[in-house]
Amino acid sequence: MAEHVYCGQCGSQLGATDRFCSACGAQQPEQEAAKQKPGGEDRLRTERIEQITPGAAELAGALAAQARRPGVARPGISALIGAGAMLGVGLLIALLFPGESAIAFIGLSLLEEMLDQACAFTLAQFQVPGLDSSLRFTPAIFVAVPLLGTGVPAYLLAKRADKATGARAMVGWGAATGLPFALLMLIVALIVGETEDANGFIFEPSLSGVFFLSLLWGSIGGGAGAALACDRERLRGLLPDRVRAFLQLAWTPLRALLLSLAVTAALGTAAVLVQTIRDAGHIRETDEGTRSVLLASIDSALYAVEHGVHFNELGAGVKFKAPALSAAGGVPLPVARFEELTGGQDEFDDLDELLEADTGTFNIFDYREALPVWAFIPLLGLIAIPALFALYGGFSLARTAGARSLGLGAAWGALVGPVWSLAMIVINALINKVVLNTGLFGAADGDSVFTMYLLGGAVLGALGGLLAAQGAAAEARGQAEGAAA
Repeated sequence: MAEHVYCGQCGSQLGATDRFCSACGAQQPEQEAAKQKPGGEDRLRTERIEQITPGAAELAGALAAQARRPGVARPGISALIGAGAMLGVGLLIALLFPGESAIAFIGLSLLEEMLDQACAFTLAQFQVPGLDSSLRFTPAIFVAVPLLGTGVPAYLLAKRADKATGARAMVGWGAATGLPFALLMLIVALIVGETEDANGFIFEPSLSGVFFLSLLWGSIGGGAGAALACDRERLRGLLPDRVRAFLQLAWTPLRALLLSLAVTAALGTAAVLVQTIRDAGHIRETDEGTRSVLLASIDSALYAVEHGVHFNELGAGVKFKAPALSAAGGVPLPVARFEELTGGQDEFDDLDELLEADTGTFNIFDYREALPVWAFIPLLGLIAIPALFALYGGFSLARTAGARSLGLGAAWGALVGPVWSLAMIVINALINKVVLNTGLFGAADGDSVFTMYLLGGAVLGALGGLLAAQGAAAEARGQAEGAAA
């Protein structure tokens, strides 16, 4: 068999006795060095690639090396399981909840509803083509599906990983679940496309919303799952000391906010359930018929996160947008005389007028016209909940920071305001549900949310910080007196 030789400069095939390349003219070394050997053709191809795109072959080699690492398959596996969980729970919702349920898509096939529900679990909005409007009505509690769907497999896979793997690598591979999960959910959203419900409304999931929210939930779920699989020793090296100290300070006011939301969630859900059972304002009625007490109660309980946020906002004095359509379910606490809050306007010439209607706002004090005195006075007790927890947040933050002077204590405590306001803006944006210019269990005004939590949190947090600094100063004086004695 004839031996093949190649130009060391451009890779062109040469004759066995050629001393110069007929393609580029380069003088050739001894032919034995240029003869084809195992891998020689690949080497020449690599050299040609480097000439055209310098660094490309090196990048490809680095990517190939990374692809051979044991952990690289974990994000893909977790993402596949997570996407399967989304579809599985979506199928269960489609099978178990009838069309009159508040969380069901009306008049869709089983496959369409399964896919739409899977996209809705990300809390992405659905666009209404031809109208400057969007809708979202899936309870925020269902965000647990993507979080657990990606977090559980990430935890189990990380548990099986090499014990020598560092915490950063483990958590990094877990958080990397977000990207393949987002791509898989984007494919689901593309398959769904436009769907039409029984009322003739055409809607489609927001592709950008599905992608970026899936990326967020997948990264959080996968990263948290992998972190939980690490022992405490490995977790200590996950973050630098300064970063951990900063996060500890940031977590202190956020913990107070979450406790406050948990209390209002319990109270709000209980109050809404009572009104649902009483059928206040005919809240159990839907376009598809009247829901049974059981179904309506389950629907209301599923919105526990929304009740917690909106009742907390009521207590903070936040303004809510009055619903364009007069409906008991358009306000945080359903009441029989809901028109006292909505203004009673529900006659519009066309859909565009309904969507653009400015219906005004209301807050907790406007319930005095919609509730009897014996029910309105206990409702005002909601004001104490965010106030007390803001005080607690400022006190804890000043203690954590070690503030000993009154000025520093107040300054640290006042940080509750900006932390709470930014957190509540994000939470409110994720859980607000507006359908046809009408909020589902209320729609808080974003500017009002930011302002009330910023001012209220700063003032009450500063007061809590002052109390902490006073206590620290008194403790220091007591220690000094004890040492002197």
